Amino acid sequence: MTECTPASAPFRHYLIVRSGLIHGYCPLRLDYLKDVWERKAQIDVCLKGLDNSKDIEQEFLEEVNNQHKHGGDSAIAIYGITKNPKDANYMMVMEYAKQGSLRKLLDSKFGELDWFSK
Repeated sequence: MTECTPASAPFRHYLIVRSGLIHGYCPLRLDYLKDVWERKAQIDVCLKGLDNSKDIEQEFLEEVNNQHKHGGDSAIAIYGITKNPKDANYMMVMEYAKQGSLRKLLDSKFGELDWFSK
């Protein structure tokens, strides 16, 4: 069974949890005129843990919010943040890169990419 659990405010998104593991991501959008939440299609995500982030500063949250709004065209999109229930540290909810890490991509495709792409 799949359930959605709330991600951390101010982002209005939900993580899909299956057997305690992150399975996907359910973006939700509030329609202010109708005052209802609309669910979008599920997408695959990855979580990047931020060690020692329990007492995170507002400046960092603003940076994440800016990346959430403006990122994604030429960088990995950040969809928001959530908290790890085991240690209360924050985790970034990010676009899942099917090709792997940037290092892995450059190692395998370096000769095929032009300098602009690198």
